[in-house]
Amino acid sequence: MGAYTPGQAKEIPIGDFAPDLPMDTPGIILDAVGARPTIAGFRPLPNLSEFGDALPTKPLGSYLAYYSDETTKLFAATEAGLWRLNGTSWVDAGVFPSSLSHVQFTQFGDDVLCVGSGAVGNKRVLIAAAMGNTFSLIAGSPQNPTVIVAVGGQVLTFVGQTWFSSAAGDDTDWTADVATLAATGTLYDFPGPVIAASSVYRNALAFKKNGILLGQQSGPPFSWTWEPVSNLTGTWGQGCVVRGPSWVAFIGVDNFYMTTGYGPEPIPNNLASWFFRTVNRTYLPDTLSWYDSENSTIYWHFVSKNAALPPTCDMFVSYNVRARRWCVGYLPISSVPYLGTASVALPVPVEANATVLFDGDYKPNRFFTGATSVGAMTLLTGYYGQPGELSQVLRARMKYNTYPTLESLYPFYTNVLGQADSTNASAVVGGDGWHNMLQTGRYHRFRLATEGDCEVTALAIEGRAAGVR
Repeated sequence: MGAYTPGQAKEIPIGDFAPDLPMDTPGIILDAVGARPTIAGFRPLPNLSEFGDALPTKPLGSYLAYYSDETTKLFAATEAGLWRLNGTSWVDAGVFPSSLSHVQFTQFGDDVLCVGSGAVGNKRVLIAAAMGNTFSLIAGSPQNPTVIVAVGGQVLTFVGQTWFSSAAGDDTDWTADVATLAATGTLYDFPGPVIAASSVYRNALAFKKNGILLGQQSGPPFSWTWEPVSNLTGTWGQGCVVRGPSWVAFIGVDNFYMTTGYGPEPIPNNLASWFFRTVNRTYLPDTLSWYDSENSTIYWHFVSKNAALPPTCDMFVSYNVRARRWCVGYLPISSVPYLGTASVALPVPVEANATVLFDGDYKPNRFFTGATSVGAMTLLTGYYGQPGELSQVLRARMKYNTYPTLESLYPFYTNVLGQADSTNASAVVGGDGWHNMLQTGRYHRFRLATEGDCEVTALAIEGRAAGVR
């Protein structure tokens, strides 16, 4: 650290979660609990707020319908069937004719439609028409569809590698007819089934595991034409795909990507290798994703190798699109409504501008992303030091845009990166906000713990050289 001059501290801006970089990269975060990335740094996540009873078993899919009269209804699916939240209780909303593993929803005007994957049976498209409370089978709809999306005045559904489109303006008519634009075709460009789909503007994206195709309405006689946009990466399942205002982001086979309908571009990050080492690949199709439009942040909830109750997601990574800043976190989530479209806050009073998430106990919660009712936050920094010398940290202080109600700063040190940390007694906080300590070692790092709303932006460290070894 060079010659010591009292009062001269070094300030390091807080970067983002970057476990793929060397552990002594200045400013990086190596772990976080209860944090979200912002333009300036990190803020605590808001508290979840329960507003309904638990479902009887794990949800296989869910949907928050938003109707033309600005009312909403929350639907969910379990192995036993479909459910609608009535007050705080779940009531029957219909059944599927055979067992399921995943259920996907979409909305066409005031109709909510759903399809389910699982054992082959007589499953078809189900509909809760005209703001209806229960689902019924659409006669003549494709048999055993697994993916569904509404786009451009039609509904598309996929069975294996075959696509089907409903009639234009009529989601109950699936009889192929040049006059109505109801049609079908097969996507031969890449092997394997379509496992996810999304709309982008008035076009559609169909994802296989090893490729992506862009669908565009072409009119009669084909209704839709499909062009490959990637033959090198696809995705793992519908929950890996999230739609934003003008883009679709997704977890690819090797990285995180974003596309506007053209070739997908990797999202800059320093965590992809860590992610694929940490995630339980068996449950990658059970990933859940959503977009926090108020804070321009994408969330991917995934099942880690340490998950207690797979396939319930226990961890997440989040990406602030404006700041290009990543974070990590731990939160048990079993379902996210708007799966595969966009879990954006609705401009209706009944939802209080909050995203809906199902927790690990299968209860629906509101997630107030703009709220000041927040939980505790913990950030673990990377290491600071030099390989050829020892240093003594005298004091450290976090820099905030908004100061927390309470804060603690815990120092750690090691002489060899990669080995276990050693600890001293907790730092003593002075009236000037400095955390005073006497810690000698080659590399130093800190764990910050806060309570209350705050925004942390940088870490200042004051220290001196302590010899060469």
